[in-house]
Order: sequence, then structure tokens, then C-alpha cells
Amino acid sequence: MPDDRPQPTARPGARPARRGAAHRMLRALPFLAFVLWWALLALALKAVTLDAGDLPVDYRTYAEAAERARQTGSPYRQVAAAQAVWADIHAAARARFDGGGAAVAPISGPYLYPPSLALWLPPGPATGLVYLALHTLAAAGLCLGWLRLAGARSGWWLLPAALSADLLAVYAGGNVEILLLAASLAACGLLWRGPAVLAGVPVALVLLVKPQFALLFAAFAAFVLLARGRAAAGGLAAAAAVALVLAGLEVLRWPTPARAGALAYLSEPAARQYFALPPASWWPMDHWNRAPLQALLSAGLPRGAAMAATLAGFAARLATSLLALRRHPPGFALAFALSYVLLLIGRPIDWALPLLGLLTLGAAAPGLGRGARRAGAAAALALGLAHWAAFIGFATGRWPGLLSLQTPAWPWETLVVLPGAWLLLLRAARAAPGQGAGRPDRTLGACAPQ
Repeated sequence: MPDDRPQPTARPGARPARRGAAHRMLRALPFLAFVLWWALLALALKAVTLDAGDLPVDYRTYAEAAERARQTGSPYRQVAAAQAVWADIHAAARARFDGGGAAVAPISGPYLYPPSLALWLPPGPATGLVYLALHTLAAAGLCLGWLRLAGARSGWWLLPAALSADLLAVYAGGNVEILLLAASLAACGLLWRGPAVLAGVPVALVLLVKPQFALLFAAFAAFVLLARGRAAAGGLAAAAAVALVLAGLEVLRWPTPARAGALAYLSEPAARQYFALPPASWWPMDHWNRAPLQALLSAGLPRGAAMAATLAGFAARLATSLLALRRHPPGFALAFALSYVLLLIGRPIDWALPLLGLLTLGAAAPGLGRGARRAGAAAALALGLAHWAAFIGFATGRWPGLLSLQTPAWPWETLVVLPGAWLLLLRAARAAPGQGAGRPDRTLGACAPQ
């Protein structure tokens, strides 16, 4: 007899729904792993520094300057004292690398910033913990924010960021560079997508710590004008006005000794740098620094002429970029990546190049063919491995280069990597789809690994 009982029927769309849930979990996996990775790094850094009664080596510089400011009103050492710190670093490196690799306690460098960074650090043990938390959030936020603003559709782009020797070294040292890069990315995102006037706040914060970031903001503003035309001028002017007002109010807040010290420092900032010493004492800092200024100094150019040539090189590359892209206005990711590379070329010190490969390759990929993308990925991987090799060699006392295998005699990262990244971005910007004013920024989404 036929069975007249109702038969169970499959729910329409049940299998696709399960597949959709699995796909969403797979897409979320790299983001969850990335957040967990930075949480574990924060706990590890806290355990080996704060819990042990120590401070990360770069953060120690800021904390000592904050204590000097509380005692004397100014965070600055005398010029001779700052030069003595560099001489001590040179002597300690000689003892380590010429003495069989014996461990030497890391020495914090002199304070080379406007007073605000030191004045913003209140006394008390909680300050270090708060800074570590902000430092960690900035590191993770920098990578996540870049993916979001650049239009990535895959979290697997986070893998090279998580394994970047430069980013991890800067993070382990507690260097404020990560906070400044994250704030700069936020500011540029506001300048690009609005409301632009709000960008004045992070711009002011960044410039009050490292004025040389004005190179990045100037370049990015020029690219905004190139892409948006006169319609963007009002927003840029408003952001600049807010930044100037906030910076002016902060300068008025500085104690008189701090203001006097800042004027003395800013009138001749190079006097407190290591290259104010005799060239024989530049080692190993001249191995660490990959800025074009170092290559010019190592070639024998006088300090003033080398600094002028560096700024002229920045201006020439920015002008060339604007001319090359006048009919091919870049999208956000290309504009920010170009501005970042121009900052690295124009400023005097490049100890590390955090996220250079990710920013360059991620922004350039849509404008490159498959072969060029693969070649770029291979070059970025090779550069990352070279930085890891240098960092491991430095940590074990076998190589003085910190994060680079280049030497003052052959500064290949300065002469090849930085100009190469700039040229690659220019080439990609002229061919990238979906860029420019009024068009979506498809930079990372066009080639995101799935």
C-alpha cells in the first residue's frame, strides 16, 4: 500500500545557509587570530618589561624625559649630554659586536621630540600600562584600519602585517611611531572621506610629537587636491586651521623652560643626532638608518647640504608624482601609500620601515599584471626575510644592522627599495581601475587572497 503519511522535506536553502555560516566563520578567522596575536604580544611585552620593573627601550626615553620635565620644566638634555648618549650606544655596540657577542644592556636614545610627548606622560606606575594598551590598540588598529580604508575583502592580508619584523621590533621597543602612523592613517581617512575638519585633531597630535610627519600630510593633501579638485580645498583648509589652533594652544601650555628648550632644539635638531659626532662614532647607527640623508652623509656631503638635498629630493619626487598622475588621480590607498613612501624618503631617520611592503604591494596590486603582482610579492617576501635575518643577527650579536642587511658602503634599501616602491606605486596608479574622484577604491579588494 502506498504510504499516505506526509514525508519530511528538506528546508529550502538549508545547505546554502550552512555553507554561508561556514564561509563567514572562515572569513572571520584571520581577524580573530590577528586580535589574539596582538593580545598575546601585549601580555608578553608586559611580562618582560613592566612586570620585571623595566620599560621598553624607546618608551624609557619618553619616561625619563617626562621625569626631567617634572623636575626642571624641560624634557631636554644639554647638547653635549645628548651626544654622550650616542657615544655610549656606539661604545656598547663595539663591546658587543667586537667582543664576541657578549650581551649588553640596551641603551635608550636621547629625547628628540617637541615637549608634548613627555608632558603628556603623568607620573605613576599606571602610565606604562596605559601606554602599552594604547600602543597595542594602535598597532592592531593600524593594520585593520588600513584594510578597511583600502577596501580589502579578505583578512588574510593581515598575515604579513602580523609577521613583519619591522612592526614587531618597533612594537617591542614601545616606539611612538606606531601610534603616529595609526593617527596619520585616521587623519588621512578623514581628509579623504570626510568630515575633513575632524582630521585637524589627529594631525595636530602627530605633528606635536614628530613634526617631520608634515611631509606625509603635505603629500597626501596634494593628492587629495589632485583627485577631488577645488571641492576639497575648503575641507583641507579647515583641517589645517584646526590643527594650527590646537598646536598653538598646546605650545602656550608648555612650561617656559620647555618652550625655551624646544626652540633651542628645533633651531638645530641635528646637533642632538648621532651624525653630529665624528663619522667614526656613527657606527652602528649608520647601518640602522635607511633614510637618503644617511647615504648622502656617508658619501661625504656636509650635514647642511645633505639635509637640503634630502628635502629637495622629497619635493622633486612629490612634484613628479603630481605631474605623472595629473590624468590618473589615485584612490585613497595609493595616495596614502605614496605619501608614506615620500615621508620615508624625506625625513632624516628611518630606523624601521613598518608595513612598507604591505602598503606598497596592497595599494599597487590592482594596477599590476599577474606576473608583476607575483614579482612584487616575491620582492616583498625577500625584503621581509632580509629584515628578519638582520634582526636575528642583531639580537644574537652577529650583525650590527638591527633591521637591515645594508651597509653605509652599499645602502641598497635606500637606493633601490625606497625609490622602487615609489616607482611601483606611480606605475600602478596610472593603470589601477576604479581610482580617482568619485570612484570606489578597489585597491585591496581587486586581488585579496581568499
